[in-house]
Amino acid sequence: KPLLSHNIQETGWNILKNVKNKNNYLRLFPAADLGFGTAQSNVWNNSTRLGVGLGFESKLGSDFHIRGALIPSYYNFHFNYSKTQSILQNTYLFEPNGSKSLELQPRVRISYTPNTYFNFQVGVDQQFIGEGVRSMLLSDYSSPHPFAQLRTKIWKVEFVNLYQFFRENVSTNMRQKYASTHMLNFQATKRFQIGIFESVVFAPKDTTLNRGYEIEYLNP
Repeated sequence: KPLLSHNIQETGWNILKNVKNKNNYLRLFPAADLGFGTAQSNVWNNSTRLGVGLGFESKLGSDFHIRGALIPSYYNFHFNYSKTQSILQNTYLFEPNGSKSLELQPRVRISYTPNTYFNFQVGVDQQFIGEGVRSMLLSDYSSPHPFAQLRTKIWKVEFVNLYQFFRENVSTNMRQKYASTHMLNFQATKRFQIGIFESVVFAPKDTTLNRGYEIEYLNP
């Protein structure tokens, strides 16, 4: 299992065992996005998400690997105050207008592995660093979002640089924010790892300054 996994793979969407040794292929498969949430304050409130779409996975030569899905979804919530109290929007392309919306959720991850030491990934997807269903470091509970990632592996040491780009719904206004995350991991034995993890989330502007993306956070 790689240090930085992908929830399409974790939830069983990787159905390519019969062609995993081929250098060129394209597979298509159905994909669903279903969710329901409920809570009680003075009255019962609920939210639902229903979506069905198409997933794909392709390998081009020995270096390029593409995996993703395109899922149109219907989203509805009845919470009294904010969508943030309901189930997650779960898509990067949404607008906070009303309690119902039709949304198109694109998810794609493009991977390039030029040699045994480096792996580059970009796309719009969720991220996962750690072990278990819900990691204490970085879980895939968030909505899909644009990202760029560099993984470097030498011997038993792996170093991950992850840059994420978010949109947050704050009082019906969309705000940009970014994250820069690093993980250094040493695979001491087959069953024992030693790692150091750190992450910072920052906004491109506040009430006093519009600084954009702070380039010092690109420092690995």
